[in-house]
Amino acid sequence: MPLAGNKAGLYKFRVGDYRLLCSRDDEELHVLVVKVKHRREVYRG
Repeated sequence: MPLAGNKAGLYKFRVGDYRLLCSRDDEELHVLVVKVKHRREVYRG
């Protein structure tokens, strides 16, 4: 799911109690994992 605000351009995925914030490059079919943290902490700072 795409995010908005200061995290625009990133996508979020839930994996158990964790969230992965990712960016993607459609031209090369790459996915870059930007951050992996517990769900209650991932959106802070």
